[in-house]
Amino acid sequence: IQLDAHLRLGRRFEASASATLFPRGFTSPTLSYSFRRNDLDIYSAGSRIYNVIYRQHKADFTPFNFTLRNYNIRIGLRWDLFDYFGRILTSFSDVPADIANLTDDNYFSYRIDADQNNENHWYFPSHGMRTGIRAAFITDNLVGLNGKEGLLDLGANWRINIPLSQRISLQPMLYGRILFSENPPVCYVNALGSEWFGQYVDQQMPFDGIHHTEYIDRHFAAFRLQGQYHMMKNHYFQLRLSAALTCDQWPTATSEITSILGTSAAYFYNTYFGPVGAVVGYNNLLRRPTFYITLGHRF
Repeated sequence: IQLDAHLRLGRRFEASASATLFPRGFTSPTLSYSFRRNDLDIYSAGSRIYNVIYRQHKADFTPFNFTLRNYNIRIGLRWDLFDYFGRILTSFSDVPADIANLTDDNYFSYRIDADQNNENHWYFPSHGMRTGIRAAFITDNLVGLNGKEGLLDLGANWRINIPLSQRISLQPMLYGRILFSENPPVCYVNALGSEWFGQYVDQQMPFDGIHHTEYIDRHFAAFRLQGQYHMMKNHYFQLRLSAALTCDQWPTATSEITSILGTSAAYFYNTYFGPVGAVVGYNNLLRRPTFYITLGHRF
């Protein structure tokens, strides 16, 4: 049996524990629990529309946890409880009714995840490939959601590193998420922002020039091309170009599709305590320059 524990202090407090059993078989069943207290600012086109403070309890039972052709595959059931206990509405007229009237909710989801990662560096890879595929069926009673069909959640990301020389590499990446439900719960709505996946909320996806949490439409697909230059031992320079398409209905001839274009430039110095650096970005959603500083490992 392998036991793991994790604790993060600060404004976004989180504690988690897990146990994995390694029997004589193809699967390694896992049981995990996490508690998170999140103080979250939500933005719309760069303007903060509200702040919400909530507690999230999450428990995962994964009876199927195995490796197949370099992919780690996990199939299981998750329970989520969202306990909202504080919110500030910046402009009540701009906030949808389901956000203004948030209530505590339980959700049960059937999930399958597949991950593959053979990149040569956690933060600054120059070789290898990373792939992630997600599928979930989210309910509030193990069958449906709000008296209707459950929410089908599909997501994927793929990145390959192409070395052009000993110090220069290109990193194209494709990623996206689709929600098949007319009114998904607020806690599962697509979100953009930050340098990494899942920075402030689990479903958050990165995009150049956005470093907060920006809610977007139910269907989202993006492409990023990053160029990286490794100078001396620990200096890294990055230049990125991104493009995305979003819509609230499955794309048809009459769908209203929004395009987002962004770019950013970054410098990092890789220390024992993680990367220290700065990112300057711009996109046509916010229409203003943004600046972000990172000071070590991501937790």
